[in-house]
Amino acid sequence: MSGPVPWLGNERDAWLREIGSWAATALGDRDPGEVRFETVRARAWSTVLRVSAGGQAWYLKACAPGGRHEPALAAALSADWPGGVPDPHAIDAERGWMLLPDLGATLRQRLDGADALDWWLRLLPRYGEMQRTVGRDAARWRGLGVPDRSPAALPALLEALLADDDALCAREAGGIAADERTSLEALAPEFGRICADLDDSPCPAALEHGDLHDGNVFTPRDDPVISDWGDACISHPFVTLRVTLRALDAEPGSLRFERLRDAYLEPWTRDAPATALHGIFDAALWVACVRAALNWHRMLAHGDAPSRAEWHDRIPAWLRRWRDTAPGARTWRASCVAPRAAQSEIGDWHVPPGRLSCDWLEEHVLPDFSPRLISVRKSVQRRFLGSPRWTRCPLARIRRCVPLEAHDLRGHDPRCTGLAPGRGPGTEFIS
Repeated sequence: MSGPVPWLGNERDAWLREIGSWAATALGDRDPGEVRFETVRARAWSTVLRVSAGGQAWYLKACAPGGRHEPALAAALSADWPGGVPDPHAIDAERGWMLLPDLGATLRQRLDGADALDWWLRLLPRYGEMQRTVGRDAARWRGLGVPDRSPAALPALLEALLADDDALCAREAGGIAADERTSLEALAPEFGRICADLDDSPCPAALEHGDLHDGNVFTPRDDPVISDWGDACISHPFVTLRVTLRALDAEPGSLRFERLRDAYLEPWTRDAPATALHGIFDAALWVACVRAALNWHRMLAHGDAPSRAEWHDRIPAWLRRWRDTAPGARTWRASCVAPRAAQSEIGDWHVPPGRLSCDWLEEHVLPDFSPRLISVRKSVQRRFLGSPRWTRCPLARIRRCVPLEAHDLRGHDPRCTGLAPGRGPGTEFIS
């Protein structure tokens, strides 16, 4: 890990004079003596100062190297998504500084413990629409320094993280011990397969906030504004909701969870059917645990010893959460296969009782894909027919491409082993 950031080190006073001079200039060449600063918070990843001058107030944020992309990203987003993010008064992209307007209370402060559900049902569709339009320009965001946590990049990043003793706190109480590391490494192949499926989904990698909760949402003029993009990265867009749902106590399977999920997914139904999106969403929530662990690793890289001692347990905690939710991930795989166009092409096909097999799909379904859908056809072949046997392939996955008769397939095909425990309809396995 690197050395501490200046606002936590011995050079704090000199750094305050430097950034104070910059802020005074940004505010119209004011005399630095008339500008007052008050520290709001100082963390390993950023510090926020309240700036007062001439009876007005602003907030000055300085980002550590792990989040230094934020000022440039905030300026670009404020132009492309006006009203959705704060519009910086001034930025210094090279040094990671930005001067922001005073937006008043956060959503958390405004509601003071009251339920925020209605606010989020308004905000999430807007945020999802931003991701599927502005946010999809991944090359542009990478050019601004936004980290790449795309599904294609995650397996290698996970491998490196699991090999880092310091990140895992392997020699500390509460850290990841050797036997626990082995159990995490055993999940890496499945993680790689799910990341490949997400990478192949109708919803490509896009910009995602990384820490979307009510403490990072402001409400000027009753319009939610999303601030604090220091954790932002390029990843599968749906990973965003892991933090949001956890902050809102929305447990999977609950009505609250489903309302928030469906509100967020509404813009994405232009890219794929809702039923397909649900499976992709569940897979992304599992992958999001690794993305969160990687974000903590990046943010703590420039913290001082007390900061690391305070926050060091976040990486093991997210990795354990990833491990503990892994079994369900096996029922999520590749809901992402066929986009809407493919479904309309093969929507008339039904599987007769007792005929659910690789041979049946290859003979009756795949030839009917039109030439313009040849890439989808290859994708289906690779996933469904890539080996002599189907290993734990959920029928829900086939339903994305072949609508099944309403009859119960169990008993019609000897390979159907029944419902997966606790997973409900649509997750039968063929083994």
